[in-house]
Amino acid sequence: QVRRFTETFFRKALEMRDIWTNLCAQNTTRKDGFLRIDAFAWLNKVTLDIIGLAGTAQSTIRRLMLIARRFRL
Repeated sequence: QVRRFTETFFRKALEMRDIWTNLCAQNTTRKDGFLRIDAFAWLNKVTLDIIGLAGTAQSTIRRLMLIARRFRL
């Protein structure tokens, strides 16, 4: 069942990569050129987002199955 959400995981990972890349490109405050990213906080956000998307997909699939049963599709 997890395989069904692989696309969602991959899409969110790429989104997070793009956000981090943009943060790194915009960083000009440190003299050494490095940027500290709180990966744990970002992973929490992404995890909650994935759970929300997966839950929505799950409920959509259930609704479609109920409609199909109701109309015997």
